[in-house]
Amino acid sequence: MVLILGSIIIVYVPGYIKENENEKTRNINLDLIETIQVIVYNKHELNERKINTLIEGKEIKYRIDYPYTIEELLIQTEEAFMSNKFIPLEQRISIVNRLDSIKLNIKPSTQIETTKKPDKSTSNISNFLGVLISIILGIIITFLGIWSFLIKLRKEKKQTIDNEIEEEKEVLQEHIMNSLNFHRIIGDILEVNKINFGIADGNLRGIDYVVYLGKEKRLFISTNYLSAGESISIERIRTIRNTYKRYKEGGAVILNNADSKKRNSLNIYLRKLEVKVKIIISSDVEEIETELIRYINSFR
Repeated sequence: MVLILGSIIIVYVPGYIKENENEKTRNINLDLIETIQVIVYNKHELNERKINTLIEGKEIKYRIDYPYTIEELLIQTEEAFMSNKFIPLEQRISIVNRLDSIKLNIKPSTQIETTKKPDKSTSNISNFLGVLISIILGIIITFLGIWSFLIKLRKEKKQTIDNEIEEEKEVLQEHIMNSLNFHRIIGDILEVNKINFGIADGNLRGIDYVVYLGKEKRLFISTNYLSAGESISIERIRTIRNTYKRYKEGGAVILNNADSKKRNSLNIYLRKLEVKVKIIISSDVEEIETELIRYINSFR
């Protein structure tokens, strides 16, 4: 609600709207930091154009204006890496140096400055012109008040997001590292058992590894780490299902945990496929290895 009294503006923004916007922006920022960390950690290509694409995708999907520049986002990512004690110091320094090189290649933004010419007035100005100028000045003052309020609101919003990010950083770092380690463990299992495999490209959405059984036969492996109390989303299940359906290749979906409801959802979505997809749910590495290798060997 906006109330205008002369040149004074009173703007009321409901607290729950501001809180919801802050929460949405904070989650988007955390998601961008996590995505960039995964890309850099796995040594995939990253540049300004790709980061812009990630940001613009979030803005379009959630209909918000992302409050940070690319450089500020990379600084937050660097700080997250340096705070992560799960990664050796030398590797952290190497990753931060890579992010620094990306920041150096960011094109500086340009700002067009306009020169305001001073108004010329005459001593014989009419009463009508005086009233008109007063109205214009009142409008300008009103808009300056709105602009000042919005700038202040944005600064407060950014500070709130920074504080919340700091509070949840340790939880985020633990989740990211556990996800990366779970992904790496599956790769190690394939490598130790001398399975011919490769890392899936971006076209295979929801798939992490591709096992090659022959010239034309492949198996798609999807790894999914879930924190305590977290469950795999229906959107993620559909993404994985659609990839198997599109390429008509079998494979395995591996989770470290899942409740009975999500287990049933997986079964419902995957059993309708024309190909065989095995679901492996376990946090025990030996159990995962036994089931996965037995499943792969069943195709030989």
